[in-house]
Amino acid sequence: MNEPDGPTGPVPPEERAGWNDSPVPDTSSPAASVPPLVRKRRFDPKRRDRIIDALLEIVAHRGVAGTSFRTVAAQANVPLGSMTYHFCSMQELLAAGFERFVEQSLARLEGRLRSTREPHEAIGALLTLVHEDATSDPPKHLAVSRELQALCVREPAFRTVAKTWFEGSARILQRHFDPLTAQVLPPLLDGLAFFWDYMAEGDTTASDIVAKLLPAPLPRGTCAPANDISPGW
Repeated sequence: MNEPDGPTGPVPPEERAGWNDSPVPDTSSPAASVPPLVRKRRFDPKRRDRIIDALLEIVAHRGVAGTSFRTVAAQANVPLGSMTYHFCSMQELLAAGFERFVEQSLARLEGRLRSTREPHEAIGALLTLVHEDATSDPPKHLAVSRELQALCVREPAFRTVAKTWFEGSARILQRHFDPLTAQVLPPLLDGLAFFWDYMAEGDTTASDIVAKLLPAPLPRGTCAPANDISPGW
């Protein structure tokens, strides 16, 4: 019988299995009996939360216009492909982010007012909160709030998120003020936060405006003047 030929001549018997015969598996090694490794999916239950937190961070620094799946994925340190597993669209991600922002803002407001008893104490706590938002560097809370307001103008679907903030803050404030004052204070204080940065040092316009909404005058020293970050705040 003729030996099978390879590219350069007869093939040695020890190499013929690769030509005409089926390869015979080597079972002599213990490693041969180990099944191939199956790549397991990474268990990351907090990934969605990290993505939302990353979104708010990007929005605070770059605005909605500078936010994308790619920038958020990089900020959250997650694979870009995993973004669509949690959020079908950028709009869905933005909605989740602003809903988280409203939840955090309401919890923050309630926490600041928890220890206050009188209206002037509550106003002092509110003005302190506004002052922090207006003078923080960078002003993340104020920036995200403005982005939500601008988005509500362009995208009516987001107005329900803003409505949650105003209704929720009014409910919290009704523990300290009459219903009408509780409804007026949130948009007023929101506007004052933007205006605060333009007030001269020592200007008491913010407290003077708010004082007109109260049933009794604010005691002197309830809140600090503009740009005054003193230990008394």
